[in-house]
Amino acid sequence: MSGPGASAGGDGAVKVMLVDDNPRRAAMVEGCLRQAGFGTLCLVPGQAGLLRQIEQQAPDVIVIDLDSPGRDLLESLSLVSAHNPTPIVMFSEQEDPAFIAQAVDAGVTAYVVDGVRAEKVKPVIDVAMAQFRQFQHLREELASTRLELGERKLVDRAKALLMTHYGYPEQEAYRCMRTEAMNRHLKLAELASDIIERLDGSADRADRAGRGRRGRSR
Repeated sequence: MSGPGASAGGDGAVKVMLVDDNPRRAAMVEGCLRQAGFGTLCLVPGQAGLLRQIEQQAPDVIVIDLDSPGRDLLESLSLVSAHNPTPIVMFSEQEDPAFIAQAVDAGVTAYVVDGVRAEKVKPVIDVAMAQFRQFQHLREELASTRLELGERKLVDRAKALLMTHYGYPEQEAYRCMRTEAMNRHLKLAELASDIIERLDGSADRADRAGRGRRGRSR
Protein backbone atom coordinates (compact mmCIF):
# COMPACT_ATOMS: atom_id res chain seq x y z
CA MET A 1 0.00 0.00 0.00
CA SER A 2 1.30 3.43 -0.84
CA GLY A 3 -0.41 5.33 1.97
CA PRO A 4 -3.76 6.32 3.50
CA GLY A 5 -6.59 5.77 1.10
CA ALA A 6 -4.28 4.32 -1.59
CA SER A 7 -5.74 1.47 -3.58
CA ALA A 8 -4.32 -1.11 -5.93
CA GLY A 9 -6.40 -1.77 -9.00
CA GLY A 10 -7.71 -5.19 -9.91
CA ASP A 11 -10.16 -6.14 -12.64
CA GLY A 12 -13.24 -7.57 -10.98
CA ALA A 13 -11.43 -7.88 -7.65
CA VAL A 14 -13.22 -7.35 -4.36
CA LYS A 15 -12.20 -3.93 -3.05
CA VAL A 16 -11.30 -4.14 0.63
CA MET A 17 -10.90 -1.15 2.91
CA LEU A 18 -8.71 -1.94 5.91
CA VAL A 19 -9.10 0.37 8.91
CA ASP A 20 -6.18 -0.28 11.27
CA ASP A 21 -4.25 2.07 13.55
CA ASN A 22 -1.35 -0.36 14.07
CA PRO A 23 1.07 -0.24 11.09
CA ARG A 24 2.74 -3.58 11.85
CA ARG A 25 -0.59 -5.36 12.23
CA ALA A 26 -1.97 -3.62 9.15
CA ALA A 27 0.97 -4.91 7.10
CA MET A 28 0.28 -8.44 8.35
CA VAL A 29 -3.41 -8.21 7.50
CA GLU A 30 -2.57 -6.73 4.09
CA GLY A 31 -0.35 -9.71 3.38
CA CYS A 32 -3.11 -12.11 4.41
CA LEU A 33 -5.62 -10.35 2.18
CA ARG A 34 -3.32 -10.33 -0.84
CA GLN A 35 -2.44 -13.97 -0.29
CA ALA A 36 -6.15 -14.77 -0.13
CA GLY A 37 -6.71 -13.14 -3.53
CA PHE A 38 -8.03 -9.73 -2.50
CA GLY A 39 -6.05 -7.65 -4.97
CA THR A 40 -7.72 -4.27 -4.49
CA LEU A 41 -6.90 -2.75 -1.11
CA CYS A 42 -7.02 0.64 0.56
CA LEU A 43 -5.71 1.48 4.01
CA VAL A 44 -7.21 3.96 6.47
CA PRO A 45 -4.88 4.30 9.50
CA GLY A 46 -7.59 5.13 12.03
CA GLN A 47 -11.20 6.18 12.38
CA ALA A 48 -10.63 9.90 11.71
CA GLY A 49 -12.20 10.89 8.39
CA LEU A 50 -13.60 7.39 7.89
CA LEU A 51 -16.88 8.51 6.31
CA ARG A 52 -15.06 10.60 3.73
CA GLN A 53 -12.72 7.73 2.90
CA ILE A 54 -15.62 5.31 2.47
CA GLU A 55 -17.42 7.75 0.18
CA GLN A 56 -14.30 8.27 -1.93
CA GLN A 57 -13.14 4.66 -2.10
CA ALA A 58 -16.55 2.90 -2.29
CA PRO A 59 -15.21 -0.42 -0.93
CA ASP A 60 -17.00 -3.74 -1.38
CA VAL A 61 -16.18 -4.73 2.21
CA ILE A 62 -14.73 -2.88 5.21
CA VAL A 63 -12.35 -4.65 7.61
CA ILE A 64 -11.81 -2.87 10.93
CA ASP A 65 -9.08 -3.72 13.43
CA LEU A 66 -8.58 -0.89 15.91
CA ASP A 67 -7.02 -0.97 19.36
CA SER A 68 -9.80 1.15 20.87
CA PRO A 69 -12.93 1.29 18.73
CA GLY A 70 -15.39 3.70 20.30
CA ARG A 71 -18.71 5.48 20.01
CA ASP A 72 -17.54 7.79 17.20
CA LEU A 73 -16.67 4.77 15.06
CA LEU A 74 -20.07 3.17 15.69
CA GLU A 75 -21.84 6.42 14.78
CA SER A 76 -19.92 6.53 11.50
CA LEU A 77 -20.80 2.91 10.76
CA SER A 78 -24.47 3.62 11.48
CA LEU A 79 -24.43 6.36 8.84
CA VAL A 80 -22.75 4.02 6.36
CA SER A 81 -25.36 1.32 7.00
CA ALA A 82 -28.21 3.80 6.61
CA HIS A 83 -27.03 5.49 3.41
CA ASN A 84 -24.58 3.11 1.73
CA PRO A 85 -24.93 -0.42 3.17
CA THR A 86 -21.61 -2.29 3.01
CA PRO A 87 -20.40 -5.55 4.61
CA ILE A 88 -18.34 -4.70 7.69
CA VAL A 89 -16.00 -7.07 9.53
CA MET A 90 -14.66 -5.97 12.91
CA PHE A 91 -11.78 -7.73 14.66
CA SER A 92 -11.49 -6.67 18.28
CA GLU A 93 -10.13 -7.61 21.67
CA GLN A 94 -13.27 -6.21 23.30
CA GLU A 95 -15.51 -8.94 24.67
CA ASP A 96 -18.05 -6.57 26.26
CA PRO A 97 -21.49 -7.92 25.21
CA ALA A 98 -22.97 -4.41 25.29
CA PHE A 99 -20.35 -3.08 22.87
CA ILE A 100 -20.77 -6.09 20.58
CA ALA A 101 -24.53 -5.52 20.51
CA GLN A 102 -23.99 -1.83 19.70
CA ALA A 103 -21.57 -2.75 16.91
CA VAL A 104 -24.07 -5.14 15.34
CA ASP A 105 -26.81 -2.50 15.64
CA ALA A 106 -24.48 -0.03 13.89
CA GLY A 107 -24.18 -2.38 10.91
CA VAL A 108 -21.22 -4.65 11.68
CA THR A 109 -21.85 -7.87 9.75
CA ALA A 110 -19.26 -10.01 11.55
CA TYR A 111 -17.67 -9.28 14.93
CA VAL A 112 -14.63 -11.43 15.73
CA VAL A 113 -13.28 -11.43 19.29
CA ASP A 114 -9.62 -12.25 19.96
CA GLY A 115 -8.17 -10.03 17.24
CA VAL A 116 -6.88 -10.80 13.76
CA ARG A 117 -5.43 -14.17 12.92
CA ALA A 118 -4.03 -14.82 9.47
CA GLU A 119 -6.02 -18.01 8.93
CA LYS A 120 -9.29 -16.30 9.88
CA VAL A 121 -9.21 -13.30 7.58
CA LYS A 122 -10.46 -14.77 4.29
CA PRO A 123 -13.16 -17.13 5.68
CA VAL A 124 -14.53 -14.39 7.93
CA ILE A 125 -14.75 -11.94 5.01
CA ASP A 126 -16.33 -14.58 2.75
CA VAL A 127 -18.99 -15.41 5.36
CA ALA A 128 -19.63 -11.73 6.13
CA MET A 129 -20.18 -10.90 2.46
CA ALA A 130 -22.51 -13.90 1.99
CA GLN A 131 -24.52 -12.95 5.10
CA PHE A 132 -24.67 -9.34 3.96
CA ARG A 133 -26.05 -10.32 0.53
CA GLN A 134 -28.65 -12.54 2.16
CA PHE A 135 -29.67 -9.80 4.59
CA GLN A 136 -29.91 -7.23 1.80
CA HIS A 137 -32.09 -9.62 -0.21
CA LEU A 138 -34.41 -10.11 2.77
CA ARG A 139 -34.55 -6.35 3.38
CA GLU A 140 -35.45 -5.70 -0.26
CA GLU A 141 -38.16 -8.37 -0.10
CA LEU A 142 -39.58 -6.77 3.07
CA ALA A 143 -39.56 -3.31 1.48
CA SER A 144 -41.30 -4.71 -1.60
CA THR A 145 -43.93 -6.44 0.56
CA ARG A 146 -44.58 -3.24 2.51
CA LEU A 147 -44.93 -1.31 -0.74
CA GLU A 148 -47.39 -3.86 -2.09
CA LEU A 149 -49.45 -3.72 1.12
CA GLY A 150 -49.49 0.08 0.99
CA GLU A 151 -50.58 0.05 -2.64
CA ARG A 152 -53.27 -2.55 -1.91
CA LYS A 153 -54.67 -0.33 0.85
CA LEU A 154 -54.83 2.60 -1.58
CA VAL A 155 -56.67 0.47 -4.18
CA ASP A 156 -59.15 -0.84 -1.59
CA ARG A 157 -59.85 2.67 -0.31
CA ALA A 158 -60.37 4.04 -3.82
CA LYS A 159 -62.63 1.13 -4.68
CA ALA A 160 -64.73 1.76 -1.56
CA LEU A 161 -65.10 5.44 -2.51
CA LEU A 162 -66.31 4.52 -6.01
CA MET A 163 -68.84 2.12 -4.50
CA THR A 164 -70.07 4.79 -2.07
CA HIS A 165 -70.22 7.70 -4.53
CA TYR A 166 -71.51 5.90 -7.61
CA GLY A 167 -73.16 2.78 -6.25
CA TYR A 168 -70.85 0.42 -8.14
CA PRO A 169 -70.70 -3.21 -7.10
CA GLU A 170 -67.21 -4.15 -5.90
CA GLN A 171 -66.18 -6.01 -9.05
CA GLU A 172 -67.46 -3.21 -11.29
CA ALA A 173 -65.55 -0.58 -9.28
CA TYR A 174 -62.35 -2.59 -9.65
CA ARG A 175 -62.93 -3.17 -13.37
CA CYS A 176 -63.45 0.56 -13.93
CA MET A 177 -60.24 1.34 -12.07
CA ARG A 178 -58.23 -1.13 -14.14
CA THR A 179 -59.66 0.21 -17.40
CA GLU A 180 -58.98 3.85 -16.50
CA ALA A 181 -55.46 3.01 -15.29
CA MET A 182 -54.66 1.32 -18.62
CA ASN A 183 -56.16 4.17 -20.63
CA ARG A 184 -54.14 6.76 -18.70
CA HIS A 185 -50.97 4.64 -18.60
CA LEU A 186 -50.89 4.70 -14.83
CA LYS A 187 -50.17 2.11 -12.20
CA LEU A 188 -53.29 1.02 -10.35
CA ALA A 189 -51.95 2.53 -7.10
CA GLU A 190 -51.30 5.87 -8.85
CA LEU A 191 -54.87 5.95 -10.15
CA ALA A 192 -56.15 4.99 -6.68
CA SER A 193 -54.33 7.99 -5.17
CA ASP A 194 -55.93 10.23 -7.80
CA ILE A 195 -59.41 8.85 -7.06
CA ILE A 196 -58.93 9.31 -3.32
CA GLU A 197 -57.84 12.92 -3.86
CA ARG A 198 -60.82 13.63 -6.14
CA LEU A 199 -63.55 11.93 -4.14
CA ASP A 200 -62.34 12.04 -0.56
CA GLY A 201 -60.76 15.47 -1.01
CA SER A 202 -63.87 16.94 -2.60
CA ALA A 203 -66.02 15.53 0.20
CA ASP A 204 -63.75 17.15 2.80
CA ARG A 205 -63.88 20.48 0.97
CA ALA A 206 -67.67 20.33 0.68
CA ASP A 207 -67.97 19.51 4.37
CA ARG A 208 -65.76 22.45 5.34
CA ALA A 209 -67.74 24.77 3.05
CA GLY A 210 -71.01 23.60 4.61
CA ARG A 211 -69.71 24.22 8.13
CA GLY A 212 -68.60 27.69 7.05
CA ARG A 213 -72.06 28.57 5.67
CA ARG A 214 -73.76 27.32 8.83
CA GLY A 215 -71.38 29.41 10.94
CA ARG A 216 -72.18 32.60 9.00
CA SER A 217 -75.95 32.03 9.24
CA ARG A 218 -75.91 32.00 13.04
